[in-house]
Amino acid sequence: AERAEEVLIKMEKSYRDGRAAVKPTLLSYNTSLQAWAKIQNRIGAERADRVLSQMEAKHNAGISNICPDLYSYSICIDAWAKSKDRSAGERAENIFGRMLREPACLSPNLVVYNALINAWGASQDPRAGEKATKILDEMEQCSGVTPDRVSYSSVIDAWAKSEAEDAASMSEAVLNRMEELGSTKPSVVTYNCVLNALATSEDADSAPRAEAILNRMEGADIISFNTAIKAWTRSPSSDKAARARDIFDRMLESKFRPNPDLVTFNTVLNACAASNVNRVEAFQIAMDTFGILQRSEHLRPNEYTYGTLIKACATLLPQGHERVELVEQLYKGCCDNDCLSEPVVRILRSSLSEDDYVHILGGTY
Repeated sequence: AERAEEVLIKMEKSYRDGRAAVKPTLLSYNTSLQAWAKIQNRIGAERADRVLSQMEAKHNAGISNICPDLYSYSICIDAWAKSKDRSAGERAENIFGRMLREPACLSPNLVVYNALINAWGASQDPRAGEKATKILDEMEQCSGVTPDRVSYSSVIDAWAKSEAEDAASMSEAVLNRMEELGSTKPSVVTYNCVLNALATSEDADSAPRAEAILNRMEGADIISFNTAIKAWTRSPSSDKAARARDIFDRMLESKFRPNPDLVTFNTVLNACAASNVNRVEAFQIAMDTFGILQRSEHLRPNEYTYGTLIKACATLLPQGHERVELVEQLYKGCCDNDCLSEPVVRILRSSLSEDDYVHILGGTY
């Protein structure tokens, strides 16, 4: 990128010295912009922005007859979108505004709009979802540019990353707009983004909403199923363990579903461990799910599996000999499978009395 800009500067100097054959063209400037944009960080975006500003200033001052074109502006907006910088949305919006004003007076196309939405989505700005939705509204209502799947998916992604309280609801609303239009069918990645927003939401009804989305998806993948199960893990519902296991069972029963992976098993176990009612049922679901995992030819429990099961024992079983005996069995299985770790030990310590802890671990920790 440095080299490309150095060549451009030499071309400008040579042209000023009378060598007409080396006059920089619009392609010359755009090539320099591209080189900086490819760096994909704040420095690259700032340097691309600087080259664009120089183009504008020279044209406005009559020094150059080369005016940035739509491609020039789209390169710089996309550079900020990929910069991973918190100010990306604001900086891209500034470039977008310059493009609309004199002397450029350019009409943005789909590529420019999508890059601007992506810039807000990548910014981690709490206003990202709101800003991205405003751009989408403009596209739909008055721009003459029809949003595509990338447009809607990027707005959903902006909401999902915004950490706003209504991020899940707003992501779901944009998904509904896509489905109602029909011409922009959501991809599995788009659905998964909304599922994740719901799975991390504090909304009391986010789990059934996530499962409803899973039910109407075509081609749901392992991420889709695991995320829907995760939503039930965080739900305040009294039957969260049973609902998580229902989704798990659907994966086992149909040849068209993805096979459960270790994340699936562990997430179901976590739903059981997080239950504070229907404890007997939740414990039975946990042990049955663990039994299926133990019989698997391709999967093996890991430290998270054992830690979650020990936590389930502490949460779901009454204090007494049975609970201590089961925790001891799990501890031995954990050791036999080389899964003992500091997190598991911490869970053991919080799940047992001091005497039982010392008895089971034998003073090892």
